Amino acid sequence: MKTVRHITLLLVCLLLAAATTSGQAPSSLAQVTASGQAPGSQAQVTTSGQAPSSLAQVTASGQAPSSLAQVTASGQAPGRAQDKNLLRLGWGDPLFEQLVFYPAAGASDHCYTGHIFADYRRSLGKVVSVGAEVDFLSVSWTQDGRRTRNYDLSVLPTVRFTWLDREWVRLYSGLGAGALFAWNNSDAREVLPVFDVNTIGIQVGKGHWCGSVDLGFMAALKNVNHIFMAGSRLVSVGLNYRW
Repeated sequence: MKTVRHITLLLVCLLLAAATTSGQAPSSLAQVTASGQAPGSQAQVTTSGQAPSSLAQVTASGQAPSSLAQVTASGQAPGRAQDKNLLRLGWGDPLFEQLVFYPAAGASDHCYTGHIFADYRRSLGKVVSVGAEVDFLSVSWTQDGRRTRNYDLSVLPTVRFTWLDREWVRLYSGLGAGALFAWNNSDAREVLPVFDVNTIGIQVGKGHWCGSVDLGFMAALKNVNHIFMAGSRLVSVGLNYRW
């Protein structure tokens, strides 16, 4: 019995010695030790320098498929430099008509829509943009016992000069010249030249949507109701969409 035990212990020792000599074991740990690589994603990163994740793509290529990576690479937010078009809807005051013209003309019971306008602009660069504007104004009043309704529709090509451009704020000035189509409820019609001067405007907002406030005036010759629009639309506000 002692002899059998001795032989068994000898065989075990020989097996252990053989395993130690080969340096390999049937476990995943031994595979990593011998080959320097494990069958997991971490080993793939160690061997190839790349992992199938967005972080590894950034490490390998220097860029990630996200807007933040685009900003880091270009130094500018995506879409900001490509915003060449602007569409604006707005309203302007009729202060000139209220404070100057109608009191002097002796008219009473005034009713105004104000200037309802829309314009489109296309940027030609960092400073100059061109476009067109449509402006509508309706005014009614009573004079000598008669109710009169006057309508003005102005169509103007425009040019704008941006002289301050920041991420949240833009400052600009502009000019426009075109035609004013005037008519009233007595079937009188007339076409007149009209001018729009934007002394200073400020646009506030980041991204596609922004707001604007303009200080300036519209001027036209007298229309069918002898309205001299010399200082109309002194202040106007607008909602802008750019793309």
